[in-house]
Amino acid sequence: TLNWLIEGDFKTKFSGKQKKNYFFLFASFYVLHIIALFYTINIPEGLSALEVKLSLLIFPLLFFTTPFNSKQLQAFLKAFIIGCTTAMLFCLLRAAYYYFTEGLNYFFYMELSYFMHPGYFSMYLSLAAFVLLFSLFNRNNLFLNASAKRSYLIALVFISLFIVLLSAKLGILVYFSLLMLSVIIEFIYRQKYLLLFGIVAVSVSTLYSVYQYIPAVRDRFSNLISATANKEIDKTSSESTTVRILVWGAAQELIKENFWLGVSPGDTNDRLYREYEKRGYTGAYEHKLNAHNQYYQTFIGLGIVGFLLMLAQFIFPLVSAVKNKKSILLVFILLVAFNFSTESMLQTQSGVIFYTFFNSLFLFYDWKGTVDLKMS
Repeated sequence: TLNWLIEGDFKTKFSGKQKKNYFFLFASFYVLHIIALFYTINIPEGLSALEVKLSLLIFPLLFFTTPFNSKQLQAFLKAFIIGCTTAMLFCLLRAAYYYFTEGLNYFFYMELSYFMHPGYFSMYLSLAAFVLLFSLFNRNNLFLNASAKRSYLIALVFISLFIVLLSAKLGILVYFSLLMLSVIIEFIYRQKYLLLFGIVAVSVSTLYSVYQYIPAVRDRFSNLISATANKEIDKTSSESTTVRILVWGAAQELIKENFWLGVSPGDTNDRLYREYEKRGYTGAYEHKLNAHNQYYQTFIGLGIVGFLLMLAQFIFPLVSAVKNKKSILLVFILLVAFNFSTESMLQTQSGVIFYTFFNSLFLFYDWKGTVDLKMS
């Protein structure tokens, strides 16, 4: 940003008409947060929300006004994959250290994911995996030559296994669903039906074995099934799935009461806490949980206008991805859209920076005349 300011020449930077609407879409969402500050009771929390969400304005601004080429795109994606791989190796080495020195099992879920919540880490790794996958599918690989195919196939398997170890329920479900769908589409396109059948059979068998023989994964999915099937929910529970169901019920009530303008982002969590206390949701109240759903979180804070603006940030890129066959943008939008349903991603830096950086990177990049991460 400092470099962008020092460069100057703002007239030229803002002269381009292409994709200007996308920039104003992002900017207006952030401006709405600024406007909401005028009716915020909790001013410090409102200012904190503006600070956390500043990249909603910064990254679209930088990518919109500073064109970049395919070589730079390659560098961004290389760095991201190397970073993810380094993080995974660090987490595994750390887990091995605790296992051999203290006899502790740090190979699953929160204990394994050192840098961030497992759900966010799974999302990061999923995007890295799909960059590799689409490079494999693409005859004109984006940044890996033909002789390296075996290496990044191994990397893809490594990432997939690590996502399983992270044991984030939605992360596993979304990643393997999109992975299976991508493989099916690609192999049907290439008319390799026998190979496709073999891959699907092996994948299903592997996932079933993981569920059966890895207790940490099985227990988490068993809790998911139990919580969704149970009609009588324990109001004092703090189990992840159960407490989310309770929190979402409280969020829906606040949306009904503040449909048009919301309560402001600065007051959203305070109003949720009061609703938990009123309803006797002791687990949610003690842990001071947010809405654990970005759609609800935004609707409570900014009302219907803010909610629709946020949806537009998914819909327009999604249309662009389908229309122009931008496979990686399509998968990215789906990854984020699903993760928004169980996490208030825009409340944390690990969520908001991931979302705004890659959305801007893929959306403002000029794919014409360059190598795309297409599936064929």
